[in-house]
Amino acid sequence: MSDSGTSPRTYPQPPIERAGFVENYLYGCAPVAECGVCAALAEELAAVRRDKEYSRAYDAAAEIRNHPHPARAPRAASRPAILRAEGGDGDVSGA
Repeated sequence: MSDSGTSPRTYPQPPIERAGFVENYLYGCAPVAECGVCAALAEELAAVRRDKEYSRAYDAAAEIRNHPHPARAPRAASRPAILRAEGGDGDVSGA
């Protein structure tokens, strides 16, 4: 009878460490450059990571990832089609 239940499992090689993988997964985010909210959250993220408050760091990174940024329409597309075609200035009163 084998005694496999009491001996620890061994492996032929040491475990693979993925340097930075967990850090990037938990705290990776891309704040938008022109957004004041993203800038404030990025500062908070840097501060709490420096202080090793990992729970708060994850929350700040998640908030940056989830912060909405509405897509802006290109300027030419925001004007009515008739004005673009005529080169008008937006005055549609006919005067």
